[in-house]
Amino acid sequence: MALPRSLLQYICSIVLLVASVNALKFDLTATPQRDGKKERCIRNFVAKETLVVVTAIVSGSKGDGQMVNMHIRDTVGNEYGRPRDVAGEQRTVFTSHADAGFDVCFENILQGGKC
Repeated sequence: MALPRSLLQYICSIVLLVASVNALKFDLTATPQRDGKKERCIRNFVAKETLVVVTAIVSGSKGDGQMVNMHIRDTVGNEYGRPRDVAGEQRTVFTSHADAGFDVCFENILQGGKC
């Protein structure tokens, strides 16, 4: 029994999507702002004109004494976003301008002596 072509295309699309998804989990220590900028970055290579979806899920909440900022850039000087005070799920979507390494950097700033 052969599958209809549209169903086969749908199944192949789902398999390709699942194969291209990557996840990484890590702890990000909060540092006082007076200690200077301390980022933790993740780098991955992306081809030109590729749709990129960066999803960050940050535990905690706004006003809990910590502020997580992101910075998304490539190695040739293009910037793709600077979400600030990220809490919960933050999604940034863009199309790459060049064949380049992309950095997604996080900083966790301790605020007001809380925690």
